[in-house]
Amino acid sequence: MSVTSGLILATRKIDLPDPPAPVGAYTAFKKIGKLLFISGQISLDSNGVLIKGKVGSEINLEVGKKAAETCCINIVAQLKKACNGNLD
Repeated sequence: MSVTSGLILATRKIDLPDPPAPVGAYTAFKKIGKLLFISGQISLDSNGVLIKGKVGSEINLEVGKKAAETCCINIVAQLKKACNGNLD
């Protein structure tokens, strides 16, 4: 991990989890030349709990934000895995 990406993650107190394994018949990422495609990620937290529900009627805004953040962290974790652990 580069100093820049490491500092950004540390500053925001983000620990990248092991990326979740695909659930179903698809691959988590695909490299084609210099392009990397990452499949849709779900809000599966580090404890294996899925955060789900419709914001406003089933979950509140804070839980919805946490679900979106968890998806983004899972995307970066897949990116790191696809790049052999090197976010540079």
